[in-house]
Amino acid sequence: MKPDPELVGELLGLFAHDLRNPLSALQSNASFLESTPGIDQDSLEAIADLLVACDGLAHIIDNLDVLSRSLKGGGEASGRRFTTAALVREVSEKSQRLSQSHGVPIAVNVAADVGGLELATAGDGLARALGNLIANALQHAPHGTGVEVSAEQRPGEVAISIRDKGVRIEPEAADEAFSLKGQISVKASGMGRYGRGLGLFAASASAAAVGARVEIGAGPENHFVLVCPSAD
Repeated sequence: MKPDPELVGELLGLFAHDLRNPLSALQSNASFLESTPGIDQDSLEAIADLLVACDGLAHIIDNLDVLSRSLKGGGEASGRRFTTAALVREVSEKSQRLSQSHGVPIAVNVAADVGGLELATAGDGLARALGNLIANALQHAPHGTGVEVSAEQRPGEVAISIRDKGVRIEPEAADEAFSLKGQISVKASGMGRYGRGLGLFAASASAAAVGARVEIGAGPENHFVLVCPSAD
């Protein structure tokens, strides 16, 4: 008997919910230890590694929730609205520990006029989408290079670009790269751009859930584009 996708989605959602409680305890205790006076440098480095690992687990749990919603056919719940600058700033700041652990800095270049534009979506889908794209760029960028995040206004839209110097996904391969099947085949072969926690699938699904989309931009570097409807 084939499993019911909606039932599987509900079960995955329960797993994601149940995993958040022990993860929260790990994060809280690690942060407490980090702030304790008198800890030696080796211990601080070990705690920093633990916090990066916790961030990675949180990222995977969030994507498990995205997969759950996609199987159930549910959209994004209503919630916060962002300006371009607020979205890029929030996600870039959350990505700093991962950036430092990979030795790949994030450079943000968003002009004030574009940064002030309000995005016509609500909820956390845009933040999840952008977070997954930045995480994939950090994962695949060679050590010592950087990830650049910029934005431009289009008619009725804002396009947020994420560029890195890793292996490039070409536009004709975008559909496969952002699909579940494509991420599984990339992981199995060791070629291409697998994203931890099915990151590229989660980026595309999270964007679609709030009426945005993910594209591949112009080269020569790898170039993700998160295209968001604008309220302005």
